[in-house]
Amino acid sequence: MADNIKVPTWLKNNVKDLTIVRETCTEMTICSSTGNDLLEVWYFGDFYDFGQYQLIVNSYEGPCLIIAKDPETKEEILIFDNAKHGYDNLFCVNHDNGKIETRPLKKLDIPPSKLVVLVGYDIEYESEKEFYKFNSDGKLDLINGGTMTWEELLIDGIDWFNMCYVNVDGEKVEISDAELA
Repeated sequence: MADNIKVPTWLKNNVKDLTIVRETCTEMTICSSTGNDLLEVWYFGDFYDFGQYQLIVNSYEGPCLIIAKDPETKEEILIFDNAKHGYDNLFCVNHDNGKIETRPLKKLDIPPSKLVVLVGYDIEYESEKEFYKFNSDGKLDLINGGTMTWEELLIDGIDWFNMCYVNVDGEKVEISDAELA
């Protein structure tokens, strides 16, 4: 993986076909540990109809969660957790553990498909570094009580997430779009 391509740590072992769309956006294809990129989509949340498109969104019961499953090996791959991933979930929003620990998954009604994820890095962390709270170990204090290094923030502090699947006609169909900052 090229040094200049950012991939969130929770995805780094399950991606291929990495592309820098622009300096602040990385596109990648999700794959299992065996390299299979025809995956099922399982999710918690609501599948909301916006007219021209339908998206997986948070539900009243809790934040959305998207998992890919390899239909051959049954391997599960965490793609996106709107309780943990992104700037707001690191610094602004503390979720009720009761709601995030018990999120039953539903299978999205599509065949195993190629899944394409885009993540955005539009936050100017370096120019705002003085405003972050560092603990005595030099790590950042997170809203959930955890910590992370500055380098981890630069990789995992995404400010938006988008996911599509490629349908039988080869077209990308958007199924998730989250603003995270």
